[in-house]
Amino acid sequence: MLKINNNYMYCSYGDLLKEKQGVLVNNLVFETQKAASGILKINEFFISLCMVISYIALMFFTDLLVAVICFLIFSLMFIIFSYLGKEKLAEFGRKELNLNQKTNAVATENISAIRQVRTFSIEEKVNKILKDYLKKLTSISIKYEFIKTLPRAIAEILIFSIIIGIIVFLHNDNSGLLNSYIPILSVFIIASQRLLGQFNHLISTKYSFDFYKPTFQLISSLLQMNNTYNIGVNNKKKKNINKIDSDIIFNDVSFHYDKRNKILNNINIKFRKGKISIIYGPSGSGKSTVADLILGLYKPNKGSIIINGENISNFDLSSLRNRIGFISQDNYLFHDSILENIKVGRRDATIDEVIIASEQAQAYNFINKLPNRFETIVGDRGLLLSGGQKQRIAIARAMIRNPDILIFDEATSALDIDTEKRLMNIIYNLSKNKTVILITHKMDIINKVDNIFKIENGFIQDLSN
Repeated sequence: MLKINNNYMYCSYGDLLKEKQGVLVNNLVFETQKAASGILKINEFFISLCMVISYIALMFFTDLLVAVICFLIFSLMFIIFSYLGKEKLAEFGRKELNLNQKTNAVATENISAIRQVRTFSIEEKVNKILKDYLKKLTSISIKYEFIKTLPRAIAEILIFSIIIGIIVFLHNDNSGLLNSYIPILSVFIIASQRLLGQFNHLISTKYSFDFYKPTFQLISSLLQMNNTYNIGVNNKKKKNINKIDSDIIFNDVSFHYDKRNKILNNINIKFRKGKISIIYGPSGSGKSTVADLILGLYKPNKGSIIINGENISNFDLSSLRNRIGFISQDNYLFHDSILENIKVGRRDATIDEVIIASEQAQAYNFINKLPNRFETIVGDRGLLLSGGQKQRIAIARAMIRNPDILIFDEATSALDIDTEKRLMNIIYNLSKNKTVILITHKMDIINKVDNIFKIENGFIQDLSN
């Protein structure tokens, strides 16, 4: 689980966003537990196999004929049952894996979107979707358990039929052999009963392997997930960057999520050190992508991004991100105290530094009015706070880093007009020694910025002059 979680943390950002959160959680938690359970059954399989071999070996010393008959019968049954159940159980395993992913995805979305679910009165609809998935899962579980019980029932009927058949044959034989074969039949019956229990466990464990095969394949692929995309994170071979004291330069940068749709097309742009730059344009034009490229969340498909005279690909991304304060429109707050959420920006920050950062973000006054002040729990994703309060805490989290670059991606959208004006004044003051990038659709805040860039259809225009 830890290895897969680590792969999630360092895999391609774009690939991770393509999956639903519920699917990722299902793969990380539930499928790894299933795989662990399946691996434990390997031990059970070999114990049962050793018991079967021991019983048959003991029979060789007791009665060679009975041993040979038992060996042939149980070996043949194992081969037949294994072959017949293999594909069907693997199919059931694939269906269960797919349904588990869908069920967890739906359940996660239902809880995350509880406000929207209630607002639009779709409780019955989402419950029905979840109920249908659970019903299908139950059906697969019943079929799986039924198939697992079949070998024992068939084996018992077969053994019983063989014994009855031999008895009837010998009884009808006029040679009087029945009495002489009674000891052998007794040994065969006792041996068969002993072997049946172990045989059932053996074939049941084999069926579990077949059923869990799709899960094993999934876990194997997740363990081998390609992390070379973020090889620059915490990489000792890369350069650390302790301070950004230069412009941020985009040289012929192109980027696309897929080859058909280019988001950025050979753009050349310079964010000057100590200046405020604003990027605006229609939704989907690539404004936020510019910020993601600076943060190293994506790599340009073409061109380079230069900081301190070097391509950012030469830097350890962790040290680069430590010099950037990023505030987005939809900031995630952890289910923890306000103090701990602000200290996410810098774990070693003192309470005095937290207070200063909250004052800079215009958050101190409302925090101070809360019953538990900085120890107030914000709830899952900060749902116990208003949108403006969440945004100000996120801004404080960025400020506490004392970053060289501040990126505000629609970060003031949830603030009231007065708070936004006060915050903009702080931003203007900070720009004396920081590079500030404002990504916004509000054109009423551009009067004090130094550079204005308009982005549209993959191209960027410098409207500063």
